[in-house]
Amino acid sequence: SIYQEIFTKTGRIDVTDRKARTDTIESLKRMIRSWLEEYFPKMPLEEKIERAETMDISLIEERFEESIKHIYELNSVVRMSLIEMQFIKKELLSALVAMDELMGSNEINMQIAAMTPAVMLLMAIRKGFSFVFYAILQVGKSK
Repeated sequence: SIYQEIFTKTGRIDVTDRKARTDTIESLKRMIRSWLEEYFPKMPLEEKIERAETMDISLIEERFEESIKHIYELNSVVRMSLIEMQFIKKELLSALVAMDELMGSNEINMQIAAMTPAVMLLMAIRKGFSFVFYAILQVGKSK
């Protein structure tokens, strides 16, 4: 396992699907851009693009708070809820990627720590056998 991690390209299997995270981020950006175009048509295009690229959902949350008070805006509430769910999904996948990176950086340390008792045992056995060998054959005894 240590050999595989150090000397091959396969290494450790990740917990997350990094492509799914990338797809989720792109989908969230498109959802935010579309929502901004519909609800803020007079907003400058550069600001819409910037808010979408940074995945800023502050305007969505403000509008959500206002829309939840009125039952006739139910479709709007559902749409904003879906955007917020996509944002939460993105955050969860980002956390899993960070956990993967942390596990990857600590894996070699854990494997070496797991091998330490075996190495110490082998060294003790070698020392014991060399003592017994020299004691029985009396090799190296001064004359």
